[in-house]
Amino acid sequence: RTELQSEGKLARESHSLPVLVEQKLTNPRFAGDYRPGDEIHFRTGSPALEGIPHRSTARVLEVDVNRNTLTIETADGGQVAYNPALLRSQTNQSKVYREETREMAEGERIRFTAPDKENHIRTGAFATVERVEPDLSVRLDNGKSVDLNAEAARNLDYGYAVETAGNIAADHIILTGEAAQLAGLEDDLARLNPGIHELSVYTSDASQTLQVELAQSPVAAEALSKPLAEVGNLGIAESSLAESIIEEIGLHL
Repeated sequence: RTELQSEGKLARESHSLPVLVEQKLTNPRFAGDYRPGDEIHFRTGSPALEGIPHRSTARVLEVDVNRNTLTIETADGGQVAYNPALLRSQTNQSKVYREETREMAEGERIRFTAPDKENHIRTGAFATVERVEPDLSVRLDNGKSVDLNAEAARNLDYGYAVETAGNIAADHIILTGEAAQLAGLEDDLARLNPGIHELSVYTSDASQTLQVELAQSPVAAEALSKPLAEVGNLGIAESSLAESIIEEIGLHL
């Protein structure tokens, strides 16, 4: 960000905004992995027994490690204490988010981490910040400008680096890493958005081995056949070339 600001591609004045970051808990059935303030998104609740509605959001108020219980506040203001190990199905299907802050400036590249149904924005969509105050306004990569309410503005993060391939809403993808590592990305490649038109692979192995492995993988081949129809086979080059490209555009995967 500092380099982008020095080059004039990013406004120098930044504002701190609260965002929700998904947590990969070591053991979500252990209450000690949670913190007060964590936000739990339940896909399946327990409305009859625990008063937790299906497809609802709750905030952690208290953690009792000895009893392995969480006291949460549901969307309607009610308080519920439950053992995440006993509500196994609900815990397994829930996601936990923790609030962090991000410095945002005009020109910032961002990525949506949850869908915004009001503005018809899908998870993984990229946008550029047009205004930070009084309300966050962004321009989507499809050219549409939208103003985000406080809740929608919490479900985003920087769009310069993406660590997982799933749910990426982009036209062009660059993957870089060791050949053995990239060859094991079959599951991630299968989740690539079908709107992707070009996938470039940069690796330490410039042979055709990796290309053949990915192309012959049943899952990956099916996922990549349509996106790559316009550009042919996977492009493979030395990883050093990828590093120079990544440095130039400020992006890495």
